[in-house]
Amino acid sequence: VTFSTSDVLSDTHGMFDDATDTLVIKESGYYNGSAFAAAGTSSGFKRIMIYANGTVVAQNAFDHGASGVTASVCAAFNGIYLTVGQTVYVTTRSATSASGEVRLAITKVSSGSQAVTAGEFVGCKYTSSTTTINTTATTVIMPTKVWDSHNAYNNSTGVFTAPVAGKYRLTSGILGNSTSSSSTNGGISIRPNLNGATGQDIMGALTFQVASVGINPVVTGSTEVELLAGQTLALSALRGASVSSFALSGAADGNYVIITKVG
Repeated sequence: VTFSTSDVLSDTHGMFDDATDTLVIKESGYYNGSAFAAAGTSSGFKRIMIYANGTVVAQNAFDHGASGVTASVCAAFNGIYLTVGQTVYVTTRSATSASGEVRLAITKVSSGSQAVTAGEFVGCKYTSSTTTINTTATTVIMPTKVWDSHNAYNNSTGVFTAPVAGKYRLTSGILGNSTSSSSTNGGISIRPNLNGATGQDIMGALTFQVASVGINPVVTGSTEVELLAGQTLALSALRGASVSSFALSGAADGNYVIITKVG
């Protein structure tokens, strides 16, 4: 059973995700952690396990032989290196029905060799999207890595996670397969997606000047945003209702995302 809690006693970086009952790492580094579970008064086998990114990093168990006596079980880990976006959570197991308080605490003790030092370059470039563009904001996924200083871009989701706080520049381009618009005011735009929310700021746009004539649309643009460590940035694109559905061409020279820390 994965633990559930509604009481956050201390959370310096907003790590606890109440929807999934997990802690999401906001800064890469070495961590110590511990967990406690009140195992109830029923007799039988009790176990607690701490998972880091899906792997058990600490566990403990005992056979509670005395029914009617309140028992607890604890586990701890030390010096586990965790990167931004990885998760920590607790599961418990009992041979008989049991319920009680569960606590989890982790503390960052060292940044380690992968910490971002002052003045260090942070950035990435990915290309070759074939994402289908819809009439609602669509995250554009660039699958092909050109370079990525801190492996901060997820080429399965199209999301960049800032390894350190600062100002970031997003420069992007999309090149679509042939499409057309049924009216002369149909358009295509690209916009930044900050922490899962697509903003109203338009980085770049294309407006069809002639109706019902197929073209390969090209849209480019750039913008800058402020990110805290662990916050996310992605490229979104959308088309007007009069523009026919189309997919991006996959061409590396026309479909790209470049994200660099500039301040």
